[in-house]
Amino acid sequence: MLLHQGTLHLSRATPPLASWSLDGVFTLTLLAIDRSTDTPQPYLLIWPGERARSFWQLHSTKLTERAELRVELTQLRLHTHSDQPKVTHLLADVISLQVLPKAVNLHHKKPSSLCVD
Repeated sequence: MLLHQGTLHLSRATPPLASWSLDGVFTLTLLAIDRSTDTPQPYLLIWPGERARSFWQLHSTKLTERAELRVELTQLRLHTHSDQPKVTHLLADVISLQVLPKAVNLHHKKPSSLCVD
């Protein structure tokens, strides 16, 4: 399994989406941005299941715009919206996610870039 780890920032434009599927599975969807390069890269993070629900219950108030996230992702794939052909995201499944404290945010001059193991 290919893993991707790094620091992303929550989007200012799109708030987190917590939803339940018809078969009762909780899913947390986040639009996060890799701002470690000159051209910011959007990631659409999809996290289904009980761990996502527990994370949401504990940390939903911390998931504000530009919140800094330490992520571990898998199943990275490119997605272009059919209704908006110029909008492309990297889709990824979440293995783990951590909201970094704001104090850490103030000391980081530039977030670490996403790396592949």
